[in-house]
Amino acid sequence: MSLLVTPIYGSYTSPDTPAQPPSCTLIEYAGVRILLDVGMDEGSLSDATLIDRLKWLAEDVLPSIDAILVCDSGLTSIGGVPMLFHLYKMVGGSKMPMVYGTFPTAKLGQMSIYDWHARCSYDGDVRIPFELDDVDEAFSTKRFFTMKYSQIITLKTGGKNALTITPHRAGRYVGACFWVLKRLQDETEVVCAPNYNHAKERHLDACELPKYAGAADVLITRPGGPGGALGRLYSSSVDRRKPILQAQPWTKREGEFVDAIMSTLRLGGNVLVPVDASGRVIELLLLLSAHWKRQRLDAAYGLAWVGPMTWNTSNFARSQLEWMASPLGRQFDSAMGHPLDFKNIKICSKVSELDDMFAKGLPMTILASGSTLDSGPARDLIIKFADKAENTIILSSPQHCVHRNPIRSIGTPIGEIKTHLSAAAQLLEKWCVAKANGEEMDDSIEIDVLVPKREPLVGDELEKFIIEEEAALKHKLEKEEEEKLLREVELARGRLHLGEDGEPEPSLSSMNVDDSARVQSNVPLASNPPKKKSRFDSSLFLKFSKRKPMCFQIREEAVGISYPDEIGKGVFESSSSTANIIEDDYGIGINLDHFIDIVSGIDSSKTGGKLNDESLRRGFGFSIGGKQAQSNQRSNNIDISENTEEDLQMLEAADLAEGRGIIRGRNGNPPVKVFSVHETLEVLAEIRYIPLEGRVDARSARQSIRALQPRQVVVLGGGQPPPDFISNKDLIHQKDSLSEVSRLCDVVNEVFSSQQVHLNSDNIHVPKKAYYAPEDGETIEFEIGHAAYPARLIDTPYVVQKSEDSTVSLQKGMVFEELQELSLGDYTVSLVDLIATGQKVKDGGAYVLAPRQKSTEEKGTLSTSLRNASRSSMMISDGDVLLTDLRSEIIAQGMKAEYSTHDGFQQLVVSNRIILRRTLEGKINVEGPLCEDFYAVRKIVCSHYVTL
Repeated sequence: MSLLVTPIYGSYTSPDTPAQPPSCTLIEYAGVRILLDVGMDEGSLSDATLIDRLKWLAEDVLPSIDAILVCDSGLTSIGGVPMLFHLYKMVGGSKMPMVYGTFPTAKLGQMSIYDWHARCSYDGDVRIPFELDDVDEAFSTKRFFTMKYSQIITLKTGGKNALTITPHRAGRYVGACFWVLKRLQDETEVVCAPNYNHAKERHLDACELPKYAGAADVLITRPGGPGGALGRLYSSSVDRRKPILQAQPWTKREGEFVDAIMSTLRLGGNVLVPVDASGRVIELLLLLSAHWKRQRLDAAYGLAWVGPMTWNTSNFARSQLEWMASPLGRQFDSAMGHPLDFKNIKICSKVSELDDMFAKGLPMTILASGSTLDSGPARDLIIKFADKAENTIILSSPQHCVHRNPIRSIGTPIGEIKTHLSAAAQLLEKWCVAKANGEEMDDSIEIDVLVPKREPLVGDELEKFIIEEEAALKHKLEKEEEEKLLREVELARGRLHLGEDGEPEPSLSSMNVDDSARVQSNVPLASNPPKKKSRFDSSLFLKFSKRKPMCFQIREEAVGISYPDEIGKGVFESSSSTANIIEDDYGIGINLDHFIDIVSGIDSSKTGGKLNDESLRRGFGFSIGGKQAQSNQRSNNIDISENTEEDLQMLEAADLAEGRGIIRGRNGNPPVKVFSVHETLEVLAEIRYIPLEGRVDARSARQSIRALQPRQVVVLGGGQPPPDFISNKDLIHQKDSLSEVSRLCDVVNEVFSSQQVHLNSDNIHVPKKAYYAPEDGETIEFEIGHAAYPARLIDTPYVVQKSEDSTVSLQKGMVFEELQELSLGDYTVSLVDLIATGQKVKDGGAYVLAPRQKSTEEKGTLSTSLRNASRSSMMISDGDVLLTDLRSEIIAQGMKAEYSTHDGFQQLVVSNRIILRRTLEGKINVEGPLCEDFYAVRKIVCSHYVTL
């Protein structure tokens, strides 16, 4: 009956950055082991502890995991899934657990990881610890099970149904969800809601947490709002009674965002908004697209969206309207067109596609991928925009302000490292310092940025690259030889007409067919030379063959497969010079251009070490010393630059996607390595921070706890820092960094203390602690349950009374009695009076319940009390009791109350559970489940009356 919760990583929030760390939590419940989220972002590449814990998961934990639940498409929730599967394959694992999430989470999460991989690969020296094949496998239908909202999936343990998992809408991202885990044995519920958004947005409805997570047995969540220096601006401290910044309504933040953009554009400047790949960017695109359309700004200002996966994200988002806000669906059904058309937004895959817009000289607003400003289009554009004071850089989410990745290729000159924070984190830190001091930011600030560089490969690096290419080419040839062998197996099996059991199929002669009509398939043509003896022994393939249907006979001629001038002719009927043709063991001509050594050209024994210009154009033929090999073309007037600029860029992207940071040489150029160097960038542009991350703020998170009233709470993100991670800055700001966690825990204690008084009055067991903030690796055990036990009655449990007019014949020694009933409103119930005997039934272990024996005095007292209970009472008030007056008193008690009017009555809904209904005659009814809120509301109502 216990629940075990163990944070694997992500329980500690660093005071250096306001970003929420990636998390992974192990939940053991009802015999089922579940991983909640497997996050990994750009800052995680520098976290050796996180990488080690992922390795430990892959080696020791993953084989026993039953399911992996992901909450949204952000990298902090889903970014580590490909890495986990990659490590699991490296240790030889075969039984991978299924990943569960919504359909948009799977697709948009895949786009986010593709974008991350592409941006880091383009810089060359950033090592991504997994490959694109791992991403494809992790999000395939064999590994990722997509679900709909409110869909119930049952997980089994020991062959029996044990637990159900259900996703519900959480807001913030398209398809984001929180999970409700219900144990089938006693229907206890554990709600996992790390991130959610209580506010309704343009493209998403509000979360359904109040609807499906009320009175949860255990709630696993995070404190709202940012951390670090930014979080301290939103919280009070000992020095100041009021916070410097206040959380603003969503509409006000939208207006501030649009005003900041338009004020810059009107002054002739450009605006850069760093965004994620497929998450919050959709909300910003809808906001700006609607403003551009409403104000007709297409001709005056440019609006663009740049990123490696922009087209893929746009096309997929257009097909997912059923997961978005209902107004978007209604707009699509009407004649107003698709809400995600974005006709006034130029969608680009790279920054160079914006050159035509820059040439027009129009002020531009650009939403660029690479929100950390350390890679991707956003990094390229901040270098371009930073030196002009009329430009503006708007940071919309603290989630992108992470630690910088120090992992670089061996031998790469990275320059002097001045900070461990990303460029976005440096800008936000300087903005927070200015706000804390009550000042404006300096007109000129300096940050450390990563600038991409390219250099030719020389020396040991070139030799290492050539050795790797030779090994890759050898592996490729071995694989092709293996595939060729398999094709020969199939060919031999077809020639011999072998069946599955190895026996020859019935021939044409056995079917009484005329011999003259038979096709002689194994007899060579008269004009052909004798065939060489096949190297394959047909007897080797008897046991691997299967029966083949009757088909056309094979004509064993090689027809024009090598050279253009041989089409329509056999190999030995070629019109070209036979002196220049090399044949393989089967007599088939070989085109030498198809078999060029990637390092030193064709075998010198056959070609003299010469290379043609096509080979040089493709980058083949560089020796270890970096010198170009000799061409076999004597003419110097041949144009070898047939590839267009776009083709070359695609080839370079394909080379960089391998993760080595090396571009193969083409068009006579040697191989080139790509890397980044640290440089100081002077920023003259204006820096603005407008919170549009779409996550619940700290104050709203506390109000949600009061409304939900869970029995116990696990707070992620409140753990202590690792011993090897503590710094002076950690010690200084440790109390401030945990302030929101402490405030949230105080709210849990308030709710728990109010529940504790009521529980103790009914002699119900109270847990020892209401909240937990575990550290990484710390296991918290909960004893949860609804105290439901099987019972067996051995006699009638009802309270009875004697009947005077009974004419029923009774057994000797017994008196006929009737059930004692009591009217409760419109219903009549029978009273029961039982006592537990302490005994159990042998079969099944049910507890034995029996009627309690009473003396004559007790029975008389019981009858008197029942008669008194049946008397009606009168409640008198001083004037009419209005629901509006009750509403103000209920809100003062910390509960949420919504007032509405209906035909014939007025209604007040308290905390989405308690209903106060007042009729036209003034009668007030209180309805709802028996909980602390019910008694509190009933007490408020009764305080307006005097009972007689």
